[in-house]
Amino acid sequence: MGKRPFGKSHAARVGFVTHSLLRDTSRDDEGSIPTNLVIGRNATTAEQEHREPMERLIRGLLPSAVPSWNGATRTLTAAASHRFRFTAFENLLSEARIRGLTAYNAFVDELTLQPEEYYEYVLSRLTFAGSKLIATTNTAAPRHWVKRRIDGGLFGFDRKFLMTDNPRLNAEDRAAVASSYIEGSPRFKRYILGQWVGNEGAVFPEIPLGGPPVGGQLIDVVLGCDYGSTSASAAVRADVYEMPDGGLHFHFPTSKYITPTDGAVVPPNVQAARIIQWAGPDPSVMFLDPNAIAFAAGFGDAPFRCEAGNNAVEDGIINMQDMFDCGEVSIADNAENAKFIEELEGYIWDQKATERGQDKPVKSHDHSVDAARYLLYSYRYTEPRVTVMSRANIAKILAERRRIECR
Repeated sequence: MGKRPFGKSHAARVGFVTHSLLRDTSRDDEGSIPTNLVIGRNATTAEQEHREPMERLIRGLLPSAVPSWNGATRTLTAAASHRFRFTAFENLLSEARIRGLTAYNAFVDELTLQPEEYYEYVLSRLTFAGSKLIATTNTAAPRHWVKRRIDGGLFGFDRKFLMTDNPRLNAEDRAAVASSYIEGSPRFKRYILGQWVGNEGAVFPEIPLGGPPVGGQLIDVVLGCDYGSTSASAAVRADVYEMPDGGLHFHFPTSKYITPTDGAVVPPNVQAARIIQWAGPDPSVMFLDPNAIAFAAGFGDAPFRCEAGNNAVEDGIINMQDMFDCGEVSIADNAENAKFIEELEGYIWDQKATERGQDKPVKSHDHSVDAARYLLYSYRYTEPRVTVMSRANIAKILAERRRIECR
């Protein structure tokens, strides 16, 4: 059917460019030309989707301007005092692209596709009185960080527009767009009705939110951890209860994220120290990303054992689904678990893999989900546990890897 002009990006661009050009931005305090940020899903799409429309707007607002483009830095200079840089978040090290930059305004396309940490970092670059961040987005899962901020009144201004609000679409266009979605489907509810609903193809359609089980006896505390070298690392804690019928119940009271700061990677040993401090003395074992051998070395002095988690992805997901459906898991609905719950809601099947007859999830924003998968699958099905990642075993593995790489 082709791309339809829903209008939200155009309206936001007009406001962004107008506000940027009509300000007195001749020089900042250090004498350099201030920058306005244009942030997309990636740097290429930011340029492809917004550069040409913004050039037209600039010529309309400043007829004497002759916009020039620097492809190396993806910077559009509108006049002697107006500059627009096109960039994107691709991983948490993308912060380095704007580190130290002083920006007057920012335009963010599809805000729900950006991590909250990057949004906050962009805000920290807007240091002038009157600076604005203008963003567009479709709706997403009901506990997405953008929705939480809207509900909490944390945006200075937010406005919801439906397709019927777009004067550029006639009744025939609107009907054609609506008919391209199955009525009542998550996509229909999101893109036509503007509702914040769960993903289509969600791996976990129902998230088991709740408190500790009634009548259970706490018998163990365990951890799961997923390591990210240039992205976030996540750890989750589960309190294990024995139930009157002899079964086990896993209650997740809290979780922790560690993200690169100011574009700098947090060293593995520092991440490990932070997780040890967060975990406290109660856990007996932590199931870790089995590929994170160097990271595991930082847990040599931890008060709990560190074991390689079982990374059978498909079996691990099936196990989590079964445990969710059977009431064997509960997740505390609190601020500490906000990202964990958001990731669970956004965890979807890869449609292209499904078409090939494969069951694979989309690999995006899934750190705490992976940590929980290691924990639940390994605790239930890895017996006897012979893969303890002791300091001696880690040293042997690293030595073997170096020997192979040097051949």
